[in-house]
Parts: sequence; structure tokens; C-alpha cells
Amino acid sequence: MGKNCNRCQAEITWKTPYTKGDTPLNPDGTKHICQKQSQSQQITTNFESVKWDILQPEEYTDDMKELVLGLKTMRSLAYQDAKDVHPDMVENSNTFGQIVNAGISHLINLAKVKAMKTRSK
Repeated sequence: MGKNCNRCQAEITWKTPYTKGDTPLNPDGTKHICQKQSQSQQITTNFESVKWDILQPEEYTDDMKELVLGLKTMRSLAYQDAKDVHPDMVENSNTFGQIVNAGISHLINLAKVKAMKTRSK
């Protein structure tokens, strides 16, 4: 029962009967160890670059300006809260960034609740 290795595409076989944890074998019965892939065997992926539409500041409406100001405010508040709660954490770590992003989301949700309460009065 010959197959090709998923990593190096070399021909491999398996012990029969197969039991979980068995390693693949070369056709001659020796333990298979992946060989370094040649350039022709490497899988390449072409990623298309994302093109962002960029508005010039003079194209902003008053509503857009208010939204950007609100986002900057929420980002600043979330950053400061994260620093207050985790003063020794490295600011450019992934964990700190996740905490700040979660804080931004929570603050935006709190702002929505406040807006609904204000609107209902």
C-alpha cells in the first residue's frame, strides 16, 4: 500500500497491520525521514495585495469625523485602562494588544447602552 509523504512527496509505506503511532517507512522498509524539498516541490502561494480605498480628509463628512474621534477616544481610554490594570505588561506584546482591543469593544458596547438609555428618556 504505497502512498506519497505529505511533506516531501517521497513514496512511503506503512506497517501492516497499522497501529496508531506507527511511523511511515521507505519502500525498502527503513524508517522514513523527510528529505529537504527541492525548489520544484515547494508549494508556493501567491497572495494578492489588498487595495484600500483611502478618503482624503476633505472628503470626510461631519458624521465620519465624529466616528473617527469616537474611535480614537475609545482606543485611548482602553489603552489607559489596560496600563492601569496591567502596569508591568509589555505594551507591544500580542496579549496587551488583545486586552486593549477587547477594552475598545467593551467601551463601544457601553456607549451603545448609554445612547439607548439617553434616547429612551
